[in-house]
Amino acid sequence: MPPRAADAVGLDIAEPQIALYYEQDPNFQWHSRILLERLNEADRWVAVTPDGDVQVLDLSAARAVPLATAAPAPERIRGNRYHFGPVDEDTLLSWHREARALAAVAGGAAAAAVVAVEVR
Repeated sequence: MPPRAADAVGLDIAEPQIALYYEQDPNFQWHSRILLERLNEADRWVAVTPDGDVQVLDLSAARAVPLATAAPAPERIRGNRYHFGPVDEDTLLSWHREARALAAVAGGAAAAAVVAVEVR
């Protein structure tokens, strides 16, 4: 399980990071996500969870807080966030490959790139 620490920081990566509010979770009301591929609709993304689950997110009705790169989490969510531990480059690349494949199925902008990669 990812660490729970009051001084947790956003990962030092180029990808956008957010925390989503989950009111019903008795342990952590805020869950971190890395946004990997934007889909055709502005509010839909393929993202990864701290457990490594790659999924489609609809942010249109979500309560979300942006997380700054390599900076402390906003005060209001510190100590109450399910977040990523260290992520190495190979893991991040693997998540991107999976995200592009899911985006192709979900009708995202990345569909053409996935076909090009798969044909080689």
